[in-house]
Amino acid sequence: MRTKHSKSKKTAYIHTRIDPRLKDEGLYVLQELGLSVSDFITMSFSQMAKDKAVQFELKLLVDDKPEQYTKVEDANHLKNLISFKEDA
Repeated sequence: MRTKHSKSKKTAYIHTRIDPRLKDEGLYVLQELGLSVSDFITMSFSQMAKDKAVQFELKLLVDDKPEQYTKVEDANHLKNLISFKEDA
């Protein structure tokens, strides 16, 4: 995996190779959860940095219903919902 840092302090690029079938299956799950790949990577890295470990779970439940979810307006709203505070 390679990383490339842009001139912007808030943007870094990650380039990686993955099995196409695994990618499609993962993209389907993310779409069902309402997340982009960038959202998922940002959440994953944020949790790893906070906990110094990889130990969180997101999953779809058989009896999930759309009305049970909170609509996330933007990344800041999501951060507030999960109580993640970004350093300024």
